[in-house]
Amino acid sequence: MTGGNQMMTLCICAYNASSYIEATLESLSRQTLRNFRLLVIDDCSIDDTVQKVRRFFLAHNWENTEIVALPENHGTAYVRNLALHKADTPLMMFFDADDVAKPEMIEKLYTKLASDENLIAVGCFCNYMDAKGNPLPGGLFLGPQGKEEFLQKAQAGKMMFFTPPTLFRREYAIRAGGYRQ
Repeated sequence: MTGGNQMMTLCICAYNASSYIEATLESLSRQTLRNFRLLVIDDCSIDDTVQKVRRFFLAHNWENTEIVALPENHGTAYVRNLALHKADTPLMMFFDADDVAKPEMIEKLYTKLASDENLIAVGCFCNYMDAKGNPLPGGLFLGPQGKEEFLQKAQAGKMMFFTPPTLFRREYAIRAGGYRQ
């Protein structure tokens, strides 16, 4: 996998995602910023996830993609660590196989991260929806909401929890030891 002109690698770690992977890929294909490689790592699904991803890429003539189908199931931490070391771009983002992104998500995250060289990662909130796409109450609102809040928590020895989607500088994740089982 080569970075080429790509500034980031977006990775989907999938396991038995057949029923929703196409909606996820569709939302990523509509991004206003498309300067990314898409890496899909399938963790030995027993459904037709890999075939659906291949068909989607062919039908949409989507370049800068790679599919890795693991021969045995290893779990999310293993797959994310594999992706972290397989990518060769300076920026990276994990996107869950059952998520759907608004068209401007990647552009907004990139613009924010690029605005300050001292930022290591930028994430966004998410809302939950049912199988028909209707919003459900609640959402995911974890982590500090600004640089100062992050620094306060980090200096106090608090662990930071970044959920997908978070765009981050890959070198820092590697230096921190990557993902642990």
